[in-house]
Amino acid sequence: MDFLLSIQDQLKNYLTILKFFLYFCIGAFTLFILKKTKDLLSFLTGKFKKELFIDNLKKIFSLCFFIVISILLGWFIIQMFYKLL
Repeated sequence: MDFLLSIQDQLKNYLTILKFFLYFCIGAFTLFILKKTKDLLSFLTGKFKKELFIDNLKKIFSLCFFIVISILLGWFIIQMFYKLL
């Protein structure tokens, strides 16, 4: 019985560490989005050049792709934890 309680305590510790890691990831992602938004706003208010527009358009598409992958990865991680618990 003590063995099972010990395993349960260890799992709680790992889940706490994982929860803080997820908080870190969400915070880092939020900071990344804010920086990209600032860059986009500075582009829209700056001088208009075709090359700069195409470069920023590529950045926007890569950002959208990053967002979709991050959401799918986060969803997958959460689903795996619900299956483990």
